[in-house]
Amino acid sequence: MSPTTLLLPTDVRETLVSEASDGSPAEICGVLLGTGRASETVRVIDSRQVPNVADDPRTRYELDPGETAQVFESVERGGESADDTASESRNTTEVVGFYHSHPRGPPGPSATDRAQAQWPGYVYLIVSLASESDATPTTDGAATATEAPADADAEGVGAEGAGAGVATDEDASESSERAGADIGAWRWTGDEFESLAVESSDDEQVTDESDDSRSA
Repeated sequence: MSPTTLLLPTDVRETLVSEASDGSPAEICGVLLGTGRASETVRVIDSRQVPNVADDPRTRYELDPGETAQVFESVERGGESADDTASESRNTTEVVGFYHSHPRGPPGPSATDRAQAQWPGYVYLIVSLASESDATPTTDGAATATEAPADADAEGVGAEGAGAGVATDEDASESSERAGADIGAWRWTGDEFESLAVESSDDEQVTDESDDSRSA
């Protein structure tokens, strides 16, 4: 059964956007932990950032093989869980996919992402910091991250810098990036990316708690 929905908690979403913003203009990447990888609804519980070891991290990503393997091994040992008090969560948590950022492109797989996808059945999540006007589509309609100028982060900041407590252009840019961040998710079939609907799992949690309260 192919998944159609990815449930993403707000706290994990905020973590991914923060990592992407802090790592910009380079792409960041990592591993998604959760449940239901082979089911219709994939639930993300947590994430683990790993170093991007690509030759040019500004335009592509490559998960550090050693650290990625460590995450897999830890999950297999039952050591990765968002709730250490829940034995059921520890027993069922698995690697459900991977994530990376597009600092200058929309949240869609690029031609490079397609060429390098190696994990059939896993989720590929993309965090985009670009506004729609910044997005550069490829000829096949996919998204690609356009490289920012080498001095982009320093643009608008004079040599004298800024005083403590004074908002700089860089601060404003970072705030704008986080506010305008967008997230897309796909499942790699081995031949193509299938789009997933990304939904918050917070509402479902509130409903579950409400049901438990009524049954108590």
